[in-house]
Amino acid sequence: MPFGIKIDENASASDVAKKLQDFINAHSGSKSEFIKFETLPVKIVNSIDNSIEVKDYTVCIFKEL
Repeated sequence: MPFGIKIDENASASDVAKKLQDFINAHSGSKSEFIKFETLPVKIVNSIDNSIEVKDYTVCIFKEL
């Protein structure tokens, strides 16, 4: 069964963090607490031609309780 979260494009960062935290807590079997949002460079490797691309992604960091 696929999982998903519907987030309004105008949602605040705290609304997004709350929805993600609720999702993690409901499906992971453990509880978590939101720590922060951070933008990080992520290396993407194309499995067909092994080309490498680096993109910045914003991630939501949680702490397992």
